[in-house]
Amino acid sequence: MNIQNTRSVENHKLKILLTGPSGSGKTTSVVSLQSAGFKPLVFSFEGGLLSVAGRDVSFIDGTKDDAGKLIPKEKRGDRLRQIYPYVFTDECRQRFDTIFLDSLTEISQCLYDELKVQFPERKDSLVLFGELGQRSRDVIKSFRDLDYHVVCTCLTKISKDETGKRFVDLDLIGGISDKANQFFDTVTYIRVMPDGERHYICQPTDAIPAKDRSGKLLPSEKSLGDIFMKSLTSEENNAQPRPI
Repeated sequence: MNIQNTRSVENHKLKILLTGPSGSGKTTSVVSLQSAGFKPLVFSFEGGLLSVAGRDVSFIDGTKDDAGKLIPKEKRGDRLRQIYPYVFTDECRQRFDTIFLDSLTEISQCLYDELKVQFPERKDSLVLFGELGQRSRDVIKSFRDLDYHVVCTCLTKISKDETGKRFVDLDLIGGISDKANQFFDTVTYIRVMPDGERHYICQPTDAIPAKDRSGKLLPSEKSLGDIFMKSLTSEENNAQPRPI
């Protein structure tokens, strides 16, 4: 029987949900992973990687077929199912150690469009949303359970509770928006400051859902690369916290 010790983090695979509003730098964060020595492969469903152009980032385009032809949104779920098995190949394992899925928001929309074709009538909406919830969970879990480090990005929106209080919410269709956080070890939110500096919020606030199961991250970190390096070290973090 292979008995292991939890003090060893050498073989631990990080599962991170990276959230933030449009333009906050979620996709660009992959560059800091490369700078930290990791080897990410991006599964891109966002229709372009202009923000990392010229950065030598490896990616598979989920919006186009192998011939470069644009795939309608309602058929991009099939594209995801087609390219997903690549992660189990020897080639992928040798070249990459991190899978970067960009983004859950776009995939949620694609799955919804796919199901709208199957269930076009309003009377089928209950069945549609039930199936959407299951497929969304299946996608998240299929990536989370990979033997790689995994980063899933997700757009956020501002919602209000019953008292009118504003809070950050995941921009996903259906009930999965309330449950997606639970599938990840770390949930971080990118806040862009007035001077353009990015803060990666790793501890929850009254308005921001975030978490750090490693217990090694500051309330605010400088980059995704820093989050990876600190989470995978066995040393305690004694640095002074940054303001949130």
